[in-house]
Amino acid sequence: MNQMRTNALQGDKFKGTRMAWVPLLLAYVVHPLGLASMKISGAPMDLDRITALNDGFWLALAGLAIIVSIVKRKSDAPFAVQPPKRSRGKILAKLVFFLLFAAVLFRTAAPWLAANHEAALPIQEARPLAYLLFAAAWAMTFGLPSRKNFRTFGAVTGFLLLVDFVASSGMAGYVVAADRMGRAEYPACLLLVGLGAGLGSDTRGKGAVFGRVLILAGLISTFSPTALLTGAALLLFLDKGKMRGRALSALALLFAAGYAIYFTPEAGRVLQHMYGLRLWTNVARMFADYPMNMLTGFPTGIPLPVNLPLADPDQWQIQAKAMYVLPLNIHIFWVRFILVWGLAGPLALFAACSLRAAGMRSLFGAGILAATLAQGMISTLFYQSNVAIVLFLALISALTTKNSVHQRDIDNERQRQPYSGN
Repeated sequence: MNQMRTNALQGDKFKGTRMAWVPLLLAYVVHPLGLASMKISGAPMDLDRITALNDGFWLALAGLAIIVSIVKRKSDAPFAVQPPKRSRGKILAKLVFFLLFAAVLFRTAAPWLAANHEAALPIQEARPLAYLLFAAAWAMTFGLPSRKNFRTFGAVTGFLLLVDFVASSGMAGYVVAADRMGRAEYPACLLLVGLGAGLGSDTRGKGAVFGRVLILAGLISTFSPTALLTGAALLLFLDKGKMRGRALSALALLFAAGYAIYFTPEAGRVLQHMYGLRLWTNVARMFADYPMNMLTGFPTGIPLPVNLPLADPDQWQIQAKAMYVLPLNIHIFWVRFILVWGLAGPLALFAACSLRAAGMRSLFGAGILAATLAQGMISTLFYQSNVAIVLFLALISALTTKNSVHQRDIDNERQRQPYSGN
């Protein structure tokens, strides 16, 4: 019974998690295809429209999940609080109440937020917390996706990115990074999660090998240097198996990273990410001038007392007539998070997760934390719903799964098909 409960936490063998993988379907397949269809059709790709598409998908899924939890009489997911027996009339009444509440909230909250932009700024900065609550509620209601789910959907996204890369390069006549499915750093982060889910697993089967090849091919297709370097580090230092195969895969990623920086037409865009160095320097100078805010952060509705690099104003969403900067204008997660919440909280949280992953010897957890640290240096990460919810589901899975059970499953597979590796 205890082993079944532990497998339930991992989400690999728990029979009551048939809907557990639905968020991955939305993040890895539906959302990228939605962005690609918008770009192919010529629809405007402004930030507000993309954000509405992102959050619209997840609000619809949250509504569906609430309806299912109301109608469902018993939850098989781990940690779920079993509802008392209810009549059909009570279920119908709760369902009608929820639908009316959602309709009223949608009709009143959306116009209020649009009319009171400054009052809504704290809500913007609480987005990571909202996504964490969504992931936790989903895990408690429907269970966690299995690591095989993460690997499978990672392979699907890798295939989509590879198709985009081949088609775009063929039409352009030279190497062009896959960009129809959003900014490269976001699908690359999803692929790193899929790669991390396979760390230490037996990848000798044809399906497992093909899946990993697609994930690596997708990473190369994004030409995201940080993601490629992180993927190479995961393969070299955290993965198991023969060193030769891991080294060859890592070299392919490193070559792609170097090519992206120095040779591709996107090199200018990649080099623009170097503004992060100036940004960190200015933020350090700002904390030196306001040392107390290093611990508490700055208010969300007040312009920041910092001069930011404005070589590319579009990256800051700053109009020429408004040269002040708010936290939401900053598109680097760690900078924005530290400016709002201070330095002590984020450091303590990251250290706690790292100690938990190390104590459990969780390769999956270590891979997720490495991806979070790296991709958070160049993207909004946890402020992006499509990436944040997947990362939180992966972290919950990695940091609550008993490593001994996962390792036992791996060992059993290797005993059925022995091989020797470094």
